[in-house]
Amino acid sequence: MYSTEISELAHMDQIKEGYCRSNKNKAAGQILSHYGRKHALGMTLQTLNVLLKPENVVSIEGTGRVTAATPLRILKGWMKNVSRLTELCRIFTINYGNIMEEMIHFTKQTVADGHLLSSNSTELRLLPLEQFTHLEIPVTDFRETDVFQIHRASSTGTMAFPSYCPRNDWVWIHAGEEDSYGDLWGQGLAQLIALFKIRNIFSEAAGVKHLARLHIVNPINSCRYHLASCHIRVGKRRSGR
Repeated sequence: MYSTEISELAHMDQIKEGYCRSNKNKAAGQILSHYGRKHALGMTLQTLNVLLKPENVVSIEGTGRVTAATPLRILKGWMKNVSRLTELCRIFTINYGNIMEEMIHFTKQTVADGHLLSSNSTELRLLPLEQFTHLEIPVTDFRETDVFQIHRASSTGTMAFPSYCPRNDWVWIHAGEEDSYGDLWGQGLAQLIALFKIRNIFSEAAGVKHLARLHIVNPINSCRYHLASCHIRVGKRRSGR
């Protein structure tokens, strides 16, 4: 317990090695940058080793190229006090009748999915539910299409974000094809209101649905740039879900 070996090794690794590799002119900055660069390279190598594991790679037929599998969107920040749709409405101050109508409308739209929720309002009320506070979204890197950056979208409803006010982030959603929605190229803008998972316990084949409740805004001026400000202007929806 009184050995100085650990501190001596750290001194050699963090200071002496960097000094030996410097030009001895203002060596302090070079020592710090050397150790930081060495640490960053070490972390990169560990990340590559994980990505190259068999369960994390896919092979593209005909090219002989192996690339990292596309990461999934992941819900995190589980809240233990929400287990039913009625409790979700209470936490987020959402009108229960409105969200029930939206859930039934969603169920009817996803008939071809095969993992249906019940369209019965009484059954929907009894389905077990889990609420989450943020969503991890993988986004392709600007220059490398097989590298992903993780963007975190938060949705705390009326609950305070740590050391801050309630946080409900704005996100892009797929609203149509690229030739629709004018200059937005098929993208829509919405604010996250709630993130949750819901399980259909009345059907073993239905599985779990990962859902988000959104407030969607409508683009003004046919989704075209406003010439004076060079922005696309949006406004609240007056009708529709």
